[in-house]
Amino acid sequence: MARRHAIVRCAVLCVCLPFVARAQATTFTPPAVERIAPQLEFSRIIAGAIGSDGRTCTLDDIELKLHCVGADGSPLWSFGRKGEGPGEWTSIYRLGIAANNVVTVIGHGIQLHQIGADGKFLRQARLPGSFGQPGAVIAISPDTFAISGTFHQRGVLSLAAIHLFAFVGDSIAYLRSFGTLPDITDPEQGSMLPAGPVSMTARRTFLHARGLPNTVSEYSLTGKLLRQVTSPIIPFDPSKGTKITKTPGRAMYQTVKPPVGSNRIGSAREYRPGTWWVLRTTVGVGQFFDVVDPATNRWLPPKPLPAWPATMGVLGEDRKGGYFLATTTCDDEPCLVRFKSAPYFGSSRP
Repeated sequence: MARRHAIVRCAVLCVCLPFVARAQATTFTPPAVERIAPQLEFSRIIAGAIGSDGRTCTLDDIELKLHCVGADGSPLWSFGRKGEGPGEWTSIYRLGIAANNVVTVIGHGIQLHQIGADGKFLRQARLPGSFGQPGAVIAISPDTFAISGTFHQRGVLSLAAIHLFAFVGDSIAYLRSFGTLPDITDPEQGSMLPAGPVSMTARRTFLHARGLPNTVSEYSLTGKLLRQVTSPIIPFDPSKGTKITKTPGRAMYQTVKPPVGSNRIGSAREYRPGTWWVLRTTVGVGQFFDVVDPATNRWLPPKPLPAWPATMGVLGEDRKGGYFLATTTCDDEPCLVRFKSAPYFGSSRP
């Protein structure tokens, strides 16, 4: 049965481009796009991550399935069944993959699950608090992980963006929080808005892409701010993306489509030591990679993503294989695609 659900993509970075930058971006010829694992049928891909061996794992939150695909594009295994017992879940929202390819999955707000590299259930536990809008799960080690988002603990909303936890036996312990949330214009929406995408570098530091203002910050594992760069491109205010209508005893939330030309912020990742690439989407214009040298705050001309009839949610890069992996839509159905990463880096990539 054909599925027609729209994809909920990983957060993407949008930036308003000056005319000169757009002209420079058009001189670059993007690579071709290749669909992978076409035999997998998705209802909606809500999140994904790439493992150390090039595998791509995704969450289908409608079917409640975790699918992992090998570096060659063929399915490895699928996991998931609805329930509240061991190895079961009632909701899934974000995932992260550790160096040993153990997958950590967070459900809506409080429940955490771990699945082995072979697709077998390992353990699950409840978080010591809840997330209103988890943005990313970063698997630091098999026992330690970070979650970005608005975190509530004992009825108190944290003002930090990145939160570290660790498995201790059959439970999860809270370690620390750091990083700053976006400067929103509507305080009522504070607990609903994402903190911004977070990734980990080869040096085991965190990169946090934050809107309002449009910054990329690097933090150590202890939460120390190491570097921060600011883009001159203004993002769309995420608090304007939701319209709140209040009636006695009830509040209704309606998604507002960003206007053409507005920008949404997406992921920032390391592509070589000391240099980062940033993904952004300009509504009605296209999607682009920006490369920035944080030591000089120098932003190189943007390079467009391959032409495709639907927006891509870039999950990251399989460095060994030399591909970017992304979720998108193929013939009106959710799918996985990849495209060569070398053209974006040229001779500057070690």
